[in-house]
Amino acid sequence: MAVKVSPAHRFASDRRPVVRARFEHAGHAYALKLTDPVQEERYRARGTGSYPLRESILTVSLAEEFDDRFYKLVAAIIERPPPS
Repeated sequence: MAVKVSPAHRFASDRRPVVRARFEHAGHAYALKLTDPVQEERYRARGTGSYPLRESILTVSLAEEFDDRFYKLVAAIIERPPPS
């Protein structure tokens, strides 16, 4: 499980880097857009790259319809604190 920050798409109106949560579930790999504003900015500030997550809970949500399609996204990341 990781968060990947990629350069903005060159045709996107929003020129900010793209932040995605990457994980596997039931044998399928996912790379879903992260929409948690706190986590999004936290990872954007680190720059382009892939950042592993500790044991975490991801809140996966279904976005509103767009161009006759529905897209999954990660609405929140809750990381388990490091052992003390």
